[in-house]
Amino acid sequence: MSKNAPTDNRRDRKRFDRNLLILVVLTFLFLGGGLITLIYGVGGLLGALPCLMGGIFVMLLLWGFFTLSERLTDRFDV
Repeated sequence: MSKNAPTDNRRDRKRFDRNLLILVVLTFLFLGGGLITLIYGVGGLLGALPCLMGGIFVMLLLWGFFTLSERLTDRFDV
């Protein structure tokens, strides 16, 4: 690849956003779940898993909404 090759900033930003979302979800699960397990034990983790999953679902829902709105605005050039 040459130094003057064109860069695809939009593709790079989408990849960065997706990787950041994955990092946030994994951190939410493992760090949050790990702390809950350390403090309250496995029973506390089992009780907290629905709340953790609900939080992850809300994050994914917001990410999907913003991704969809970005695609629509790109399509219609608004």
